[in-house]
Amino acid sequence: MQISLNILLDALKNHNFESYTASDANPSFTKCLPIPDAVSEFNANCIYVGSLTKALSMLRDRENVYCICLRDRIRDDSETAERLSCFVVVNEPITHADLLTLVQGRFFEISEWVYGMQRALIQGCSIQDLTDLCEQVIDNHIGISDSALMLMAYSRNIPCDDPISQALVEYGYHTDETIKRFKKYDVFKVWERATGIYVDADCTAAKYVTLHKIFKFGNVYFAHVVMSCNRNPLTPGMIDLFKIFTDALAVLVERTWEAKSAKSHLYDTFLKDLIEGSITNREIIKERSEYVGIPASGLFRIFLIIPGDTSIPNGKILTEFSNEFPEFKFMSYRQNIVALNHFYTADTDEQMKGVRERLEAFLLRNEAHCGVSLPFRTLETSSVAYKQASMALKYTRRLPGRALLSPNAPEKRTVFFAEEYIYCILGEHVKDGTLWSHGEYYEKLKKLHAYDRRHNSNNLSNLQILYAYFKNDRNASKTGAALNMHKNNIIYHINRIEEMLNLRFKDPEVCFMTQLAFHLLEIFGFDDEGE
Repeated sequence: MQISLNILLDALKNHNFESYTASDANPSFTKCLPIPDAVSEFNANCIYVGSLTKALSMLRDRENVYCICLRDRIRDDSETAERLSCFVVVNEPITHADLLTLVQGRFFEISEWVYGMQRALIQGCSIQDLTDLCEQVIDNHIGISDSALMLMAYSRNIPCDDPISQALVEYGYHTDETIKRFKKYDVFKVWERATGIYVDADCTAAKYVTLHKIFKFGNVYFAHVVMSCNRNPLTPGMIDLFKIFTDALAVLVERTWEAKSAKSHLYDTFLKDLIEGSITNREIIKERSEYVGIPASGLFRIFLIIPGDTSIPNGKILTEFSNEFPEFKFMSYRQNIVALNHFYTADTDEQMKGVRERLEAFLLRNEAHCGVSLPFRTLETSSVAYKQASMALKYTRRLPGRALLSPNAPEKRTVFFAEEYIYCILGEHVKDGTLWSHGEYYEKLKKLHAYDRRHNSNNLSNLQILYAYFKNDRNASKTGAALNMHKNNIIYHINRIEEMLNLRFKDPEVCFMTQLAFHLLEIFGFDDEGE
């Protein structure tokens, strides 16, 4: 076991000493001994402790031999920077024996700690066991959480008054309040980019300077170790101790990762093959579905959930989804959640209503959105259903004209393909707005919009009134109720719009073309006004 000079220097923190070693040098040693009497006995893998006079006289021609020396002489010209380059000089009246005991004591303490962790690993210890072993050596609070932001282990005998650490220990997970704080200071983005050990010295999110180590497997965030410098300050030696601990911890974290991977859903690969269309043979699908416990036929829907903040570890939302929807078969797919629900009851509408209520609350908590496919009866249709859920989200979230027509409409978090069918079909098959923007009905809506803008009315625009009129089946009473206007006022506006555009909305073809024009307007907006 090699112990760094930085760690040994921390043992001298209560003494007046000068280090003449290079600022970027941090040699490590396997032994700590008194300065020997023969030059031939010096070894570069050992750090020596003794008097400065003896060290200078014996190491005149030796390089890269490090010594911690007690000053026992008056400074003179012989103490050049070159001769002192590997020396640490203690300028206090203590005995050689006390200095040797101090340095060797720390050396042996670290060695015993490392060997203790190695024995514990061999004996199959837990992450908490390993964390317990480091308390006396590091003497700072350590907290370890997983990808779901759940507590894995912590320094049980070293309390910390940092609110984040306190909440993690008290609740066993990072609370919503903590997550809001993390978002405020963009720490999730820092975690995502982190590779090795990094220091957060800003004390913005946390009360103390913190050291972090994030374990990732296949670029997937899995475990996070945080040390708060709440008892001992951050030093190069403290970083070295943290690295020794996390190097040992890496063995357990990898074991935990492998165990978790082995326990992943039996149906994950099957579900992935279904939505990607990798398997289409009905007999093969039936055989595999029986093996993983999913009915091959019935009534199904695919749900695609996209987190609002992709920097938050995916494990958290997966864990919450599992707890909230135990009846679903689900998996993590491209940083999203794909879920399959089999409707067992005859009253599927009532069951879907219950799912939707729970889903809306779940999505709101996690700032997420969900696309829902049409119902389907055989698993061969899963890939089509996945595309439907994807398209429902795609076109609902990217409709530049919708804000123009319904500026006060509430945000949809659960989006059904059945409700957005026309936008998906048009959006997939009309590659751009060129064809329709050179058509008659585009010009008519554009004319109406231009009129509204010229008159700069603070009330509802004629374009919005006409849009609501068609949304409400051209029923003046329903439209008035939706817009908080009197029925007669609606009729007045519609008659004026008909005159302005030279249209008659009782004509079935005019109605169809106007509705189609509104759908295309929602998808593409007006091409030259950025709306």
